[in-house]
Amino acid sequence: MVEYRNATSHREISNILSTSSKSDENIVWQNVGDVRHVFSVLSYQYDQTKMKIEVQEAKDFQPVAGIPIYGKLSFKQSVFKTDILEVGEGLVQIKRPELLKAVELRGGPRFKFSKNQDKRVKLIFGSRDTAFTTISVKTEDISIKGLGVQIEIHDNSLDYVGKQIMLGALGGIPLAEPIECELMYTKRYKGVVNNEVVERARLGLRLKEQLSSEELDSFVKSE
Repeated sequence: MVEYRNATSHREISNILSTSSKSDENIVWQNVGDVRHVFSVLSYQYDQTKMKIEVQEAKDFQPVAGIPIYGKLSFKQSVFKTDILEVGEGLVQIKRPELLKAVELRGGPRFKFSKNQDKRVKLIFGSRDTAFTTISVKTEDISIKGLGVQIEIHDNSLDYVGKQIMLGALGGIPLAEPIECELMYTKRYKGVVNNEVVERARLGLRLKEQLSSEELDSFVKSE
């Protein structure tokens, strides 16, 4: 059974629009009475507030302003509902959707790194009552939906439990918008660095917004 979830962040919606723009399987439609009028999308452009869509014209119906328009995009089978701003010959200008219903991608590979690989991400910690702190941490594994990281105990890592956690950068590349994380587990253990025993904490984090496959692939392949 296909499970949908709400995509509401500007970052995720932009990623879906960008990825789907390369496909010829996008459609839009309007419901008039009991009839659904479907148009193939030939191409589209978008900015912060609107989308300009080139559609395959139908002989017996043209899009009508004042009636909601629906769309289905190829990436994650994303669907949306929005309003028409302007109709021209073979062109429809609509409000950029503020919400997409996207298929939940449960699969996807999880990449594990060896102890000798120093793959780092930047995490942002804080709360309403404290200042936010950014630290660089070593990544043990990562997927589009989550990651496992190591934190040295001398970084006051135990103080981070119960605080807001955000993923700010992959390697040296900042994300367009930080992604909020949910702390799934913590585990303390001891390791050896330069012949000295150090205490560490392993954090398991679930991302509340998925990384794009391009972001993940770039991080995994980076030196």
